[in-house]
Amino acid sequence: MRRARKDGDDWGAGNPPVEAVEAYRGRLTGGASIREWEVVSPDADCHGAEQVTDFPAGGLALVEVTQIGSNGVPGPWTGVQVTIPES
Repeated sequence: MRRARKDGDDWGAGNPPVEAVEAYRGRLTGGASIREWEVVSPDADCHGAEQVTDFPAGGLALVEVTQIGSNGVPGPWTGVQVTIPES
């Protein structure tokens, strides 16, 4: 969920970005490697081939995301643990 980084409403998620450019960094850990990526919209995909490479037997993964400010500095990370099914 998008959050305002500055002068936003602390009580609600989904605020429009204050930044001139919307950007996020994602991180997936718990598998064979740590996978990180950057996107310019509030969504990203982990494709089937990446899942097979990182989690051939399935397992627990920590998916984290941070919004990147216009100065290039990321905000706080937030994450959720998910179960990756066996391929």
